[in-house]
Amino acid sequence: MLAFDYLECPNMGSAEPDDKSCTPQLFPFGQPNPEWLPEQLIAFVLAQYRVILNSERVLSAEYWRFGTALEVLRTTFDHGQWEQFLKNSQIDKSKASRARAIARTFAKEEDLANLTVQQAYERRDRKQRRPAAASQTPQQTEPGRFEKFLVHVSKVAEPFINDAGFAEPNEAAVLLPTLDQVLAKFTRIRALLREQIAKK
Repeated sequence: MLAFDYLECPNMGSAEPDDKSCTPQLFPFGQPNPEWLPEQLIAFVLAQYRVILNSERVLSAEYWRFGTALEVLRTTFDHGQWEQFLKNSQIDKSKASRARAIARTFAKEEDLANLTVQQAYERRDRKQRRPAAASQTPQQTEPGRFEKFLVHVSKVAEPFINDAGFAEPNEAAVLLPTLDQVLAKFTRIRALLREQIAKK
């Protein structure tokens, strides 16, 4: 005969639990195993999922605070130093990028009420790119402008590297053709620069 234990929902102290699944549930002692009945496993899964969601709703505020501080701190670093700082501090780059995106999206911590980290991240700002200005000939380009442009592109593209890792399949399918067009232009730029080097 199996021994049983109760699992409580995190908000069991409230006068009105969210629903029937958020009340004391009867479970066998120990970890889920093949001896548990399907009904017990389903109830356990649903209860644990609620615990995870409630925890993530609290965690989203922590992500916002973390990201807000990172956004300010990022402005104090020169190009190329930020990733080294994250590495030296053993801060996960993906988590840092996600936290900064959440901080940029929500003006106040209170705006994240009842949102999980994933839900908050999915509402992140997606800036519309302005059409590129007509390209200038080398004679019209002021000294250093081309280099500044490349450095700028490298810097602004950095947060989107991690965004790509979290993109939904449908979103990735839409973005990839546009990215291919952009890369084709940069490939052409690289080829032209190599031609100029070969003229030396």
